[in-house]
Amino acid sequence: MDVETEPKDLSKENFGIDDSLATTDRRNTPLSHQKFFKDESILARFGKRQELRRGFGLVSTIGLTSTLMITWEVITSTLLNGLQNGGPAGLIYGYLFVWCGASLQALVMAEMGSMIPLAGGPFNWVSILSPKWCRNFLSYLAGWLTVITWQSFMAATAYVSGTLVQGLLILNYPDYNFQRWHGTLLFYAALAFALFINTVFHRLLPSIESLMLLFHILGFFGLLIPIVYLSPHQPAKEVFTHFLNLGEWKTQGLSLFVGLITVAGSFPGLDAADHIAEEIQNAPMVIPISMGASTLLNGTLGFAMLLALLFCMPTDIESVLSSKTYYPFMNIYAYAVGSTKGATAMVDPRTSLPLYSITTTVVLNLLLGLINIGSSIGFDAFISLIVTGYYSSFILAASVRLTTSTSPFRLGRAGVPVTVAAIAYSVLVGFFSMWPPVVAPDAEEMNWGRGKGRRVGGG
Repeated sequence: MDVETEPKDLSKENFGIDDSLATTDRRNTPLSHQKFFKDESILARFGKRQELRRGFGLVSTIGLTSTLMITWEVITSTLLNGLQNGGPAGLIYGYLFVWCGASLQALVMAEMGSMIPLAGGPFNWVSILSPKWCRNFLSYLAGWLTVITWQSFMAATAYVSGTLVQGLLILNYPDYNFQRWHGTLLFYAALAFALFINTVFHRLLPSIESLMLLFHILGFFGLLIPIVYLSPHQPAKEVFTHFLNLGEWKTQGLSLFVGLITVAGSFPGLDAADHIAEEIQNAPMVIPISMGASTLLNGTLGFAMLLALLFCMPTDIESVLSSKTYYPFMNIYAYAVGSTKGATAMVDPRTSLPLYSITTTVVLNLLLGLINIGSSIGFDAFISLIVTGYYSSFILAASVRLTTSTSPFRLGRAGVPVTVAAIAYSVLVGFFSMWPPVVAPDAEEMNWGRGKGRRVGGG
């Protein structure tokens, strides 16, 4: 993106526009759009004009961010690698470590999102804040890292939705003969539903996201209460002091870091608001608030659900790890309520739309779904890029952020140490996200996506 404003200008000028220009522009602005004038003025300062409909307020933006993170849902369905490498205690302490690191990331991105409230997030931040001599290359790199991350995120979401159904079929019908193409067709069904909502009901998206936030919270209690009430409980000592190293790493500490992929994969998405910045009302204020609120809400719900699952799982952890469904939480639910049926019931320019982006995403994911028919290992290798790509784009954006800091949301003197700590955390977790789950992996285990617990139906 070509931006005339140099990074140094950001430290001298406030967002907005001078009163005389604002008055002139308001006279030519339809009354219905004048409430968005401040947002449109900010876009104008970056050489852009308003093209998307600003339908998202604070609650709907928090709903979007929270339901993209879906921390408690993800931690529920991705226990496999964390149990293998770390065990119950490793998952607990690893979760707290990652939650703190994600909070640091949220603070840094909240400041950048407030400073530069442009759709796309990292590649715009990098483009504007980078030194001029390397701006084009770094923003190009940030853009592709972001694209790869979100495409793999979309593919993983549709894939998990489909294979969860397969997992339930395996749980309820032992004679069910699973096939990879079954999972691909279910993948397509989930993708078609997402396309339908994002096109036909696009004007209702803010309301839908607010409703999903309610379901996100109610669903948490709907699962937590029966699990905790009905299940036998593990002793606290077994939960807080029982470490596992089934990957046979040299030390328990190394095993714990390898298992961090389970919890690290539960926090990507906290920056969702900056990707729709041009669809948010009062974006410079709403973006940082939504990031902070979503990180706090999802972190709390995720930790509570993790504790519940660990306290309520069977004493024989091996039986959980060897689940034929490849989703250990299904066996934990069945154990908790004493019934597979009960466990099943517990899982449940004219349009102002970026139609080219939506279409491209759908077509790409339709093609990616075909990989799963030939090799789920190859498909999982792609979706395992979520953590690596997400952390890499953050590291790049946070590194250039150190050059300036002016926004409605400011970290002040804490900005540099917070950013450096967030970068250090991201480098560490990003590094271990590329490790296989065992010391001597075969072709299947060399696929890091397996650590997400998403595989159903063999290699």
